[in-house]
Amino acid sequence: MDEWEVFTPPHRGQKRATTPYLTISRRGDLLFNKAAMQLLALPSYVELAYSRAQQVIRLAPAKELVKRQSIPVRILRTVYCVAGTAFTKIYAIDTSEARRYPVVLRDGMLYIDLKQPYEQVSRKHRKQSDNN
Repeated sequence: MDEWEVFTPPHRGQKRATTPYLTISRRGDLLFNKAAMQLLALPSYVELAYSRAQQVIRLAPAKELVKRQSIPVRILRTVYCVAGTAFTKIYAIDTSEARRYPVVLRDGMLYIDLKQPYEQVSRKHRKQSDNN
């Protein structure tokens, strides 16, 4: 006898759990989903840092736009955008294709390891990739 499972579609407005991630766009902008920004308590400003040796981006919340290092966070529909064009150019971060990386919260900051496998993102299709 076969065992059948009845599919129940999610209800409208029902929120689904999402994994925190960062997408680096082809323009160099850093796009975070809400789950990632909620880990930082949805800051209005952030500070970016980069470890060249480890190839890791660090994102820390900043209280105000007081220092030159503070960058405003813009909300674009369902993502949180941090202007990163200059950041990705200065640190020679590859933007030849849009890439999605998992983020890790440690000591109140988000860390993105660019050596980890990423998901290639495009409007037409998505596929898993390994960098290196």
